[in-house]
Amino acid sequence: MIDSDVLFIASGNSRGIYQNLAEDYAAVEPPTWALLLAPSCRAVGFKVAICDANTERLNVGLVFHQGQNDRPRLICLRDAIENWE
Repeated sequence: MIDSDVLFIASGNSRGIYQNLAEDYAAVEPPTWALLLAPSCRAVGFKVAICDANTERLNVGLVFHQGQNDRPRLICLRDAIENWE
């Protein structure tokens, strides 16, 4: 249990878009917005966590559980989740 102040979730659906190619051939985009905003939050004393669903190959259920485990006070979600399976 981390108890972060802010959890940035960089969602994605590379498996839905690229199907089997996502395992070996699809490029993984870094969570740019989370990486840009996290230092600003840390600079004012907040504890920050980042959940990068594409890099960690997490489905929506695992992202949800990570959010529960981190127990953040605020969740920032970058992408629209309509692409999730």
